[in-house]
Amino acid sequence: MNQRAGLFLLFAAWMVVPLVPVFASAPFPETVPTCSAPQLIAPMQPVAAGSSLVATNPVVWNGKDFATAWEDTTTQKVYFRRLYADGTPAAPAVLIGSGYNAYTKVVDLVWNGSGYGIAWENLGAGGVYQEAYFALLDVNGTMTSGPTKVSFVGATETAGVWGLALAWSGSDYAVVWSDARNAGTGFDVFGTLLTAAGAVAGAGAYHDIVLCNQPNAQQNPAVAWSSANGTFFAVWDDYRSGTRYQIYGTRLYPSNGTTYVLNGGSSISAGASNSDMPALADTGGGTGVAWYDNRDANYEIYLARIDYNGMKVGSDLRVTNDIASSFAPSLVWTGGEYGLFWEDNRAGNYDTWFQRISSAGALVGGNLQVSSTTGLLQPSAAFSGLDYMTTGHFDFSLAEAQPWGCSYLYSPPCPENAFAYAITGTSATISWLPAVDPYHTIAYYQVYRNNALVGITDNSYFTDTGLALSTTYNYAIRTVNAAQLVSTGCPATSSVYVKTNATLLLMVNKNSPNAALSWTDSSQPLNNYNVFRGTSPQVMQRIGTAAGSSFSDPNVLNDNILYFYTVDDPGQ
Repeated sequence: MNQRAGLFLLFAAWMVVPLVPVFASAPFPETVPTCSAPQLIAPMQPVAAGSSLVATNPVVWNGKDFATAWEDTTTQKVYFRRLYADGTPAAPAVLIGSGYNAYTKVVDLVWNGSGYGIAWENLGAGGVYQEAYFALLDVNGTMTSGPTKVSFVGATETAGVWGLALAWSGSDYAVVWSDARNAGTGFDVFGTLLTAAGAVAGAGAYHDIVLCNQPNAQQNPAVAWSSANGTFFAVWDDYRSGTRYQIYGTRLYPSNGTTYVLNGGSSISAGASNSDMPALADTGGGTGVAWYDNRDANYEIYLARIDYNGMKVGSDLRVTNDIASSFAPSLVWTGGEYGLFWEDNRAGNYDTWFQRISSAGALVGGNLQVSSTTGLLQPSAAFSGLDYMTTGHFDFSLAEAQPWGCSYLYSPPCPENAFAYAITGTSATISWLPAVDPYHTIAYYQVYRNNALVGITDNSYFTDTGLALSTTYNYAIRTVNAAQLVSTGCPATSSVYVKTNATLLLMVNKNSPNAALSWTDSSQPLNNYNVFRGTSPQVMQRIGTAAGSSFSDPNVLNDNILYFYTVDDPGQ
């Protein structure tokens, strides 16, 4: 069909609004990989290069694509980048702010349903200490609020933030870190609560909340929202015994900034040796905690479960059992089980390894080597509902993204209802119904013009420019999923013809309950036109034929529904 008119959106308030992408909140995943041993499904993709990257570059899923952030400690800059579901960078890196290398997890990132929250360690005045900062980003990584300082050590501020973590509750943020402001006690753990708008909560009072100030050092904090009881859970390495590090934790209530210790004030880890670098995952009914531990004479990965009351459930689960060393766990909840990642040198180099763990805390299958490289360090992971994405870096100089899941060879579903609108003499917008793939996440769509690839997008529309006057173009849309499988054998509904010399200007009279449409045809006016209406540009139906250049859609403005209209000539 040759769609010839500009497209208008009508709302009950009688306003004309532009077509914009709408991002829904990322749903809590309800599926798990359907294969017993997930594997690499697409090549590793370079995300960032620098002379000195931070140890961890977190990755998050937003319901449509992934995003990651990192700090280049040579330039002291923080960056953000979107990634398609197959790991391909979706846009250039975005500069966020300046940072300082604390040799730990100094950047953290969360999705808030419409954009991102990001926290990082920022170099303070004189370059002798670090501060915790926070900002809000839009879907493309552009800063919309901030940066907001969230750590206030004192007048001199010489203690310096060491380690930092960020979580989002659905209405509040928590930034947790450790610093050595209390001379003689080592590092202690503190937190600041922020509103959805990025301001310090409690009318500016909920900052530098003491989470732990026991003797000796507490460091390497992690934080997650516990949806079961409406609190943030924070955990950390704790050296209060003076003989070994153990994992301790607390709840942090967003409503009043008060705390309540986890596990009755006892250590979560039960080993007689050091436990370090905890990672958290909310399950909806409790919280999983993973860490590395040298109780077995070498470093192994362990996991414990915390119930909604903040009490430990059962015994520590030993995840790895090898003479090599395992470090830096990253824990994901899929909606049905845990996915646990870590770095491990049992194969001769530090690579990323993986283990499935049931909701009851039992190993499912064995340890699985995810990467085989010359040294991929500090993994971070996210789950899309069908596939995982992991990030890591090579020797602090090259960050990589790696998609993996179940390996199935098939043709993904085709996009349908290809539709053209906003056609001018030199441009056109093509839209389609999103494809639904039951086995892999949709990564993006390829848009072909006359059998030549002209763009890729993870939206369900694409605007093509630079077209020639008086020319007919054929557009075809193909689906690409996280495994980089491409739809084939697509029907005619995945294609659309566009004729650039056929242009109409569509207008709407919004002063009555009827949608009174009228248009002018600058090419060759016809005696008959088809009129289409729908609740999205991808799904429109013909509602009538007009003999001339006007049409009335009765009482439609009383519906309180957003409508799309377009007009074309029959037979095109």
